[in-house]
Amino acid sequence: SSTLVTSGGDVLIACFCTLYATVATSNADIDIVIDGVRQGGTNGMARRQMDNAYYRYPLTVFYLATGLSAGSHSFTLQWKISSGVLYMEGASALGVGGQWIVREVS
Repeated sequence: SSTLVTSGGDVLIACFCTLYATVATSNADIDIVIDGVRQGGTNGMARRQMDNAYYRYPLTVFYLATGLSAGSHSFTLQWKISSGVLYMEGASALGVGGQWIVREVS
């Protein structure tokens, strides 16, 4: 999670990582929470079907948050899995590091 003090502009949020699950055919739902409010609703803003157990799947999520007031805001990445356990890695076997970016862009 991150905290950012904004001047009231739009905030671009991006996440690049690798996911894997302990159970095949499970669904991974990804969401972004801003100041305690989920932005994607019940099933999040992105879904990745995990076809194979322990297989590393890349995930990229971009979200532009608009209408935030000037001041301090908290930003959190949240996920759930339909069965088994979901792991999120900051680095994959290919040596690609994960990224979590929160930046005011306007």
